[in-house]
This record gives sequence, C-alpha cells and structure tokens, in this order.
Amino acid sequence: MGCSFVVPAGFIYRQNKNRKHAIVGMAVGTVCMAVVGGVINGFVLLPVYDKLFHMPIEVIVEKGSAIIPAIDSVFKFCLFSVVPFNLIKGIVVSAVTLLLYKHISRLLKGSQA
Repeated sequence: MGCSFVVPAGFIYRQNKNRKHAIVGMAVGTVCMAVVGGVINGFVLLPVYDKLFHMPIEVIVEKGSAIIPAIDSVFKFCLFSVVPFNLIKGIVVSAVTLLLYKHISRLLKGSQA
C-alpha cells in the first residue's frame, strides 16, 4: 500500500519540486492508495486470511456488517471499511509530511546545504 502512495506522489513532486506539487502529489497518492488497498484486500488479502487463519471471508464480512449494516459482500466490505481506512491513513501521512516539509525539503530537492 505504501508504494501505491509514494510512487504517484513522488512522480508528481518530481515534476516541480514545490509545496503545491507536494500537496497535489500526496492527494493523488492518497486516492491511489485507497483504490489499490480496496482491490488488493478484496482479491488477495482477504482470501489469504481465509486460508491462513481459517476464517472464511463470509465471517469477516459478517463482522463488518455488525459495525456498518450496509456491508453485505466483500465488495461493500472493501468499499465501506478498507477504502475509508486508507483515505484516513493517507490524510494523516500527508499531514505529517506537510508539517515536516520545510525541514526536509532540502533533502527532497537534493540540496547539499
């Protein structure tokens, strides 16, 4: 999930190394991470949990529906729990990065000062 955040954010920031591009990059990275997180969880991680921990996907979906009644399938589980989690995670990571941006911008820009 981290790569799905960092790669688009880094690519956008690399085009023009300034605060505006950093913010745009982190916003795009956050959306990419949410989408990739939902897809990977639905098709890879939940089936792996099923096999490794002998917890059927239906049980995971059932537990999700206990919290969010609209959840009644793997798709809705990912849409209503995994995607929002990754959006929040991306926002928090972006906020911390923005707080530290001024201090680390010289490293990001490649300055030797």
